[in-house]
Amino acid sequence: MYVIRAFGRSILAFLKDECFYFGASISFFSIMSLVPLSLLIITLFGYLIGENQELYRFTLSGLVNLFPAGTEGITSELKKIITIKE
Repeated sequence: MYVIRAFGRSILAFLKDECFYFGASISFFSIMSLVPLSLLIITLFGYLIGENQELYRFTLSGLVNLFPAGTEGITSELKKIITIKE
């Protein structure tokens, strides 16, 4: 009986504290922060890999092994990132 009562109190406290609202806020701001973070990562990646051909080949081989179906897309996007910097 104590377990059922504790479970009921926890559900009421969850609803009283508006935890659905806070959970939605956390997920919204997490999704919204992914765009700037991905742009920052792509920019840093372009600066690091732009002049180092060995790092370019290593990264390309790793990505091709990870995503074998998108080999052409990966290669063309990496080349675009490097040429935009130059």
